Amino acid sequence: MLEQHALSDEHWNRINVLFPGKVGDPDHTTADNRPLVKGVIFVLKT
Repeated sequence: MLEQHALSDEHWNRINVLFPGKVGDPDHTTADNRPLVKGVIFVLKT
């Protein structure tokens, strides 16, 4: 069972490519944007 504001792996795989910070991007700053996205979803839903 998913957390109330969690992203499924399927949803994450669809949007992950849209975020900067992937390996190979200039100025690579983060390895994982998923916590950021989960935080934004939490704020928007509450």
